[in-house]
Amino acid sequence: MSAKEKILRIVRAADDAVRHPRHAAALFRIALADDAQYPDVQSLKEWQQFRENLPPVVQRWFDEQWKKDQKTGTALRPVRRHRHLTDIVYLGSLKADAHKDLAALRQFGPRLRITVILFARSVPREQRFILQYADSIVSIGNQAELVEFLLSVDARAVVMQGGDDVPALLNTCMYPGRLVWQVRDTTLRIPREYLENLLYERAKYIAERADAIVSFHDESGWRNIAGFVRFRSPPCCIPPMCVLSIGPRRCIPKLSDADGEAHLVYAGGAGSRGGSRMGSVLFTHADFTDKFRVIAEQGIHLHLYSPHLKRENEANRDYFELQRACRYFHIEPVLPFEELLIAITRYDWGITHVTWQPEFLIPGFDRAVQNGLTQHIQAGLPVIVSPTAYGNADLVMRTHRGLVVAEADMPRLKQILLQSADLPRQCSERPLEPELLYDVHGFGKAVLPA
Repeated sequence: MSAKEKILRIVRAADDAVRHPRHAAALFRIALADDAQYPDVQSLKEWQQFRENLPPVVQRWFDEQWKKDQKTGTALRPVRRHRHLTDIVYLGSLKADAHKDLAALRQFGPRLRITVILFARSVPREQRFILQYADSIVSIGNQAELVEFLLSVDARAVVMQGGDDVPALLNTCMYPGRLVWQVRDTTLRIPREYLENLLYERAKYIAERADAIVSFHDESGWRNIAGFVRFRSPPCCIPPMCVLSIGPRRCIPKLSDADGEAHLVYAGGAGSRGGSRMGSVLFTHADFTDKFRVIAEQGIHLHLYSPHLKRENEANRDYFELQRACRYFHIEPVLPFEELLIAITRYDWGITHVTWQPEFLIPGFDRAVQNGLTQHIQAGLPVIVSPTAYGNADLVMRTHRGLVVAEADMPRLKQILLQSADLPRQCSERPLEPELLYDVHGFGKAVLPA
């Protein structure tokens, strides 16, 4: 990519994503300062050509900065940096399931050099075990430091967790090498009425520019990413697959064996009243409680594991009121992922995606499935999914790992489960092999078997 093309991409990103011109300008000047790659932008004439493509508010800031630099003699001064040697830069939150990502990368690419970026000066004690998978750790204080590091590193790829926020957009445009976007499953499940939502637009922006895309906890995907980094394969979109190698360490006897009643488990997010951006975009508080009530009032035990229900407050009070009013509705304590996998083995069925909204998937993600679905499959449970979650429904039908139930059929869910009473036992006794999910051909091409 030429210097002009690169800088124009930076400018467009600044126009689309950066709220503060000063922030964009700092990143822009870092790119100009790399004399080894951009020797043709050292003149005022070249700068004036680039200036025409800037948003007006950014133009004014750059004009002021240019005059100041000319007076001090620091304008576009070449800077030579130490070149950091690494293969993969992992850029993501250590609070999620980063240890699974790093462990998978280490397993499938044992010789890869991995650098973990920290957006803090220290790591909490309970998260320090994650760092055993990294060859080096770099502490970053702000976005300018991050971009400067990415421009100075010799990494073959940047693995970026999430991707619907402003820093992700900047990283996509600034990094000169290959970018792997580790997409959040919620980013793929945007309801049709929110097509113009900023969350969708940002996700689409990155999806169109990433070299490779992998979903959360995707064993086959990380195996391909290891090859992608080594062999520089073409751009690709890698569908998700459950991480069979990170299953529950042990299983717990079924609750139904003791009381003879059906037990469902929902492990995932729960909507909140007026809650967060994610809650307002993807689901509503009332929608969740209404759907849960329909299930529990049929005499089906429904157990919830949700980080949004740690303690009762104004935002989630309806859930706790439902628990007090109905003996079939249970709110369980929040557990770490490994303990959660063990805990949910005691139930008969898993259920995901209780909203039943028609969905729009970003082009290229028509085979995407929820992380919650693979989580239940890991624990050996059949899963109840909605037909509007196209990837989930397709996977469940092809692998016989659950039931596809429409919203209109939910009031008779108990009868439907009785008709498939043998499915929980079959799923727990028959491990799911990777080839039953996806047949991977080379790097970056994964297709569902016919």
